Amino acid sequence: MLTQPSFSLPTIYSSSYSLHKQRYAMPTTVHGHCLCRETLISVDNIEDYQDHRACHCADCKRTCGGAFSTSVIVPKRHIHYTGPIKEFTYLSRVPNGRVVTRVFCGTCGSCVAFRSPVFRDMEAVFTGLIPYFSTVPIKIEIWTKDRWNCISQFTDASQHKIVEGYSLPKF
Repeated sequence: MLTQPSFSLPTIYSSSYSLHKQRYAMPTTVHGHCLCRETLISVDNIEDYQDHRACHCADCKRTCGGAFSTSVIVPKRHIHYTGPIKEFTYLSRVPNGRVVTRVFCGTCGSCVAFRSPVFRDMEAVFTGLIPYFSTVPIKIEIWTKDRWNCISQFTDASQHKIVEGYSLPKF
């Protein structure tokens, strides 16, 4: 039988997340890796970062090579990389035109994370690298105006046509 973690969630989380919490024991640190396994990532205090989001913007589609990307925004101090990483900084092509730095594995090129001055001391970690997130529901969808017609919205996820429609988590 799984034991319940000893922490309390802010009231912003929905009842479906509470159900998730009851079904799965939540680790304190989660781990993942890129395709070639040379770049390892770990995220500490993960119980505080359950704001799993899907982004449908053109940049995320091109970076990840799919219909959308999934990520969580985490303070940089809780993210640890081991292995080769490369960074690419550019002016975003999406309408808000913000500067974005993409973080990749230096060997295989897997998408690892992205940074923006808007995030302040935080970073968005791509959750496809971390098996733990396969059990965490998507709670926010952004840039839904660019969602492919063949993709349905995630159940119980808040919908935001553009990125200005939601706010960053407060830590």
